[in-house]
Amino acid sequence: MTLTAIDLEIPRTHPELRAFIEEVRANVRATKEEFARGMNKQGYYKEFLDEVEPLCNFAEVVYPADYKVQPVLGNQGYDAIVHDNQGNEFEKIELAKPYDGAAAAANTRQVLTRGHSDIAICDWTEILNEFFPFFEATVKKKSLKDYSGITVVFILAAPPALPGLEEVFERKVERLKEIIANHNFNARRVFLYIPSGRVHQIQG
Repeated sequence: MTLTAIDLEIPRTHPELRAFIEEVRANVRATKEEFARGMNKQGYYKEFLDEVEPLCNFAEVVYPADYKVQPVLGNQGYDAIVHDNQGNEFEKIELAKPYDGAAAAANTRQVLTRGHSDIAICDWTEILNEFFPFFEATVKKKSLKDYSGITVVFILAAPPALPGLEEVFERKVERLKEIIANHNFNARRVFLYIPSGRVHQIQG
């Protein structure tokens, strides 16, 4: 299976999109060559990982199971269109997934070269603290753009809470919500998505 733009842009309900994602992941795991392409985000794997998967995660929480989401590739100012169960356009979505691209690329090179990345021994909260500058820079950048009629979704690309540190994690989430709330967006709605499956609506 070669991942194509046509594959990615098919309108699907979120159960259908989840099944498609699992199919792609199984295909990537099937061969060493395809695994390397996926890890390096070659071809359309970058859009798959940075847009389609987060879109599915968000859709599973926010939209009814009979709504269809359609990823839209390109630089048109939004990443997906959502249609209701009558086929009418419900809204457009712009996804933002702030992360340390340089660190992620270095980890990928290590995994492909030796099968694993470096082991970092550090305070778990430091990982989240290092994430804040990337997150705040992305929020500021998005707040300066015109997203009239578009829903903006910020994705928390950070580790989930470790046992016993849930309160610390929640304080970090509150700080992220404050960062978003402190900026004015010309957008229909603004959300923060937490990988545990929680969504916080900040604006709209």
